[in-house]
Amino acid sequence: MKQYFPENLPAAKSSAMPKSQRTTPVADIDFLSVAEKVSDAWMANPQITLIWKTSNVFQDEVKAYRDLLKDTRSSASQRPAQTNVLYTLDKDINIAVNEVKVYIRKKWKTAAEANYYRFGIVKESGNYRLPKDRDERRNALQLMIDAIKEDGFSTEEYGLAFWNAILANYTAALDVSNRTDGVVSSSSGAKNQMKSQVKKVLTALRLCLRANYPDTYRQIIRQWGWQKEDY
Repeated sequence: MKQYFPENLPAAKSSAMPKSQRTTPVADIDFLSVAEKVSDAWMANPQITLIWKTSNVFQDEVKAYRDLLKDTRSSASQRPAQTNVLYTLDKDINIAVNEVKVYIRKKWKTAAEANYYRFGIVKESGNYRLPKDRDERRNALQLMIDAIKEDGFSTEEYGLAFWNAILANYTAALDVSNRTDGVVSSSSGAKNQMKSQVKKVLTALRLCLRANYPDTYRQIIRQWGWQKEDY
């Protein structure tokens, strides 16, 4: 029976999988740059063909991807300003809720906490406040208005005029933010779908070039717009 010693043990087989090669950039703007260069190169080299896609159709798809990317980035650029408006309103609301809690404690003394819920105030993370979720917070603002009127706090500093204005401003800001999120989501979905179509053509063209230029394909793919072999 053969004996194995440390110096003649058979080498263990590596379980590591070979790294797959990424032939297109991940970032949208870099992907678009490569796609546009490849599209122009394909239009200039009609001898390269795919039976399921023409250079003209591909050029239109690349343009569509560029437009969708522009729309997505434009819509997304509005988010920071809208988020800041909501953030400012949330700060004002949190300050006002603390003052309303003072009104409630003065009126109901030890039963104050039992009355918080009528004002839309709930316990979250150990604190009594309006719900953190913004859609729930908007609903709670109406409860606050109703309770402010019912319990005689209308003329206080944080009374009816304040909460009516807050509700109107919060509703408008939240609606704009939700519409923007919807536009961004829709535009991003369409953009990603078009990116997938463009990527499929890029992969096929790269393989086609490698097949047609077996000795010089590295140089050729760079001329077509791929600046790297692996992204």
